[in-house]
Amino acid sequence: MLAYLMMPIDMFRNPFHKGLGVHDGKLKKLPSTPNCVSTQTDQKRKRVAPLPYVDGDRELTRTKIKGILGGMPDDIRLMADEPNYLYVVFVSHLWKFRDDVEFYFDDETQQVEYRSSSRLGVGDMGVNKERYRIISQAFRF
Repeated sequence: MLAYLMMPIDMFRNPFHKGLGVHDGKLKKLPSTPNCVSTQTDQKRKRVAPLPYVDGDRELTRTKIKGILGGMPDDIRLMADEPNYLYVVFVSHLWKFRDDVEFYFDDETQQVEYRSSSRLGVGDMGVNKERYRIISQAFRF
């Protein structure tokens, strides 16, 4: 019984959400809940467009994305920073909900694949889709 009660608390303590990362060129599949978006999903309402590399250069692209993230007013925690992968956690101000956001830099297609998903609940009031819109808009300018 105690393990069951501790599970939600452990989700907040454990910074790495299960199954995240790049596996065979793919980010984790989206859950059935509407509180997520990805460039690699077939679910039309949850699909967003990949971002193109800046001048065909991964490092320029990574630098630009990290700059965009650094300029956002949110509480953002960098969890993984690898040559072809960034993983950050956005923490909401009031309720401290956590959203896992991943960027996979695919050198073959010269695109950035994106996944953003809330850890808890069903709805997110469009937060994940809006976050992508803000990032992609800043990226294109």
